[in-house]
Amino acid sequence: MNVKLHTVDRRITLALILTSLLMWVSGCSTLSKEECQSADWQLIGFEDGTQGFLLQRIGEHRKACAEYGIAPRMDAYERGHQRGVLSYCTEANGLLVGKRGREYNGVCPADLAPPFLFGHQKGMEIHNLAARVRQLAKQVEQKQVELFDVEEHLHAVEESLVATGVSVTERRALLDELRSLELSQQEGNRELDQLLDEKLSFTRQLHTLNNPHH
Repeated sequence: MNVKLHTVDRRITLALILTSLLMWVSGCSTLSKEECQSADWQLIGFEDGTQGFLLQRIGEHRKACAEYGIAPRMDAYERGHQRGVLSYCTEANGLLVGKRGREYNGVCPADLAPPFLFGHQKGMEIHNLAARVRQLAKQVEQKQVELFDVEEHLHAVEESLVATGVSVTERRALLDELRSLELSQQEGNRELDQLLDEKLSFTRQLHTLNNPHH
């Protein structure tokens, strides 16, 4: 990738992240009376556009400000929104949105949708692979705990077998239990190996997607 374009993509991505944080902190889904009175509707439209909100987002602002008898400036909001969408609908941002597992809502105009969707598809693939790796990691941990419990039970049965005062009937039952536990242990180890192999395979795929030029 061209270094200059790569730098621009990084700056756009950083700007989108910062905008997202600012909107989260300030709670921009609704506007206070002071915000409605002093609103820069072009800026609000731009911020909504950079977050991938549809133009209909202004309806929420209209509802919030109607309580104070204030109506949004649709023309200014729309101009800002169009500019914001230009920043949102890039391949780099599509990748970022996809990695977060967010679905595409059709906000991009026809000429900007293809690069965004290209990045978004790759991002969703990374998101799904990462989710699968996390799921497998939990399954591995659970299986290891189960095998530890089986191992502890095996030791307890083995100690009971060599204990004094154990009748023939009790010893026979303990031997049956021991064989059952050994079979469970063997099956559990096979399942653990399978989970580890699967986790390794998905982890490698994830690494390749995250580092395509390595």
